[in-house]
Amino acid sequence: MVTLGNRIAHSPVEPPAVVVDRAQAAPLMVAGALYSLQQLKKLLPLNDRTLAKWKAAGLVVYSPGTKRSFVFADDVFTVIRKLGAERLEGRPL
Repeated sequence: MVTLGNRIAHSPVEPPAVVVDRAQAAPLMVAGALYSLQQLKKLLPLNDRTLAKWKAAGLVVYSPGTKRSFVFADDVFTVIRKLGAERLEGRPL
């Protein structure tokens, strides 16, 4: 509804939806980059339970003598692919 002075104009046309071109959108994670677990939780809305599952599935977590823990993006990608393949096994195409 748009107000034009004393008149109210009703438009039957909806505004266009925002379309994101995945090819030109910035990636959430960059291959080869190092992320803290806190950054990972913010980038990919994750909880502690999901991270525990990923660690059990083989996610390598680095703690270089500090309180913070880090992961490489490539390791995250590998675990996601592994869990996705396990999930798809046994399902008909």
